[in-house]
Amino acid sequence: MRSLGRTLLSSFVNSTPIPYVSAGMQGRWGTGRPDRGNQVAQMDAMGANATLFSIVNRTSTAVAKECWHLHRRSPGAVCTYEDARGKCEMPGVVDVPKHPALSVLGKPNDYYTTQEYFESGQQHVDLTGEGWTVVSRLGSVPYELWVARPDRMIVVTDRTDFLVGYIYVDPNGQEMPIRKEDVLSIRMPNPKNPYRGMGPVQTILSNIDAGNYSAEWNAAFFQNGARPGGIIKLSRQMSDPEFNQLVERFNLGHQGVRNANRTAFLEDGDWLDVKPMSVADMQFVETANLNRDTVLLAFGMSKFAVGVVEDVNRATAEASKAWFGETLTVPRLDRWKGMLNNDFGPQFGGMWTPDLSFVYSNPVPFDREAARADKLAEAQVYALLVNAGEDPVYAAQVAGLPEPPPRPVITATPVPAAIGA
Repeated sequence: MRSLGRTLLSSFVNSTPIPYVSAGMQGRWGTGRPDRGNQVAQMDAMGANATLFSIVNRTSTAVAKECWHLHRRSPGAVCTYEDARGKCEMPGVVDVPKHPALSVLGKPNDYYTTQEYFESGQQHVDLTGEGWTVVSRLGSVPYELWVARPDRMIVVTDRTDFLVGYIYVDPNGQEMPIRKEDVLSIRMPNPKNPYRGMGPVQTILSNIDAGNYSAEWNAAFFQNGARPGGIIKLSRQMSDPEFNQLVERFNLGHQGVRNANRTAFLEDGDWLDVKPMSVADMQFVETANLNRDTVLLAFGMSKFAVGVVEDVNRATAEASKAWFGETLTVPRLDRWKGMLNNDFGPQFGGMWTPDLSFVYSNPVPFDREAARADKLAEAQVYALLVNAGEDPVYAAQVAGLPEPPPRPVITATPVPAAIGA
């Protein structure tokens, strides 16, 4: 009973009811320290793998091109905000066109546009599972937003308070403490570490390395055969100057693509032929496709989304666009939305009220075929009910159609008597 009472009391005194780090691991050396070398490798991988670059480029630009606006709850109202995607028309809210939070998001700093801020941050999330923003203030109010590399951010942990603050490690290795309210973060949850994120690139680094080694072998094959095509057996031991001269002359006449398949002439020695491994033996196409498919699988990306067109038609292309928006873009935008509404907006103090919220434009393209099918089904239900004798107003309500206008009253016009009748 004493231990239970202590546990209940600690849940009121401490900010966390259970410790997330051990007593010897709390602070900067706890689980909040990044795996710096691994995170750098994950970011470097984008520039080393064409499939990965294509995926991250598409997901980050898709997130960055969406427009954000601000809602305030207002029962009975309808949002009138409109952008390139169309009208918002969300019920129960009104558009807030001016707010300091919108101004900061509209110009994060003097060097970043809104699009660059979201794209850069989303690249970090896709590559490492983490996105970090450092807030610069004018007084107590956020004034600028700066993207920080995940491998430079250290989370200062605590057994009872969970989070104390952050340390930023600059390019010179100098450490700068940062208050926790001055850092905004997005994480793809790590099942073993509540302080850090986990991204898909962590699961495929070895596959990306294998693909890079395969590409290097392929390039070396055309440069020098990748392995000896034969062996020169000398009849005597040569001096170093003679040996170097033989090697230099042989390479000069036979090394490189332009000298492929030239006949070799030897002044002193025998040529022993060695069958080299061919490009076909290496199965470069199969290896490249396997590597590509593994990267696509890690991100849950379709081949069509990265430009691999196989048996595609207009219907599947339109479906792929909708799938990309629903499955890949919306979850990423939801993470940004959670960060903006929970962490960024409330930092504006009294200028931010609980009825305010950031919202993004819907990235899912309008499905005209589905809309036509829905309207046809509604019309069929309406016609069925009216033909069965139901009231047209009631039939329209059941079918989800607007209430029909009242029928015009037609009065009979008397026919004048024929002249001379």
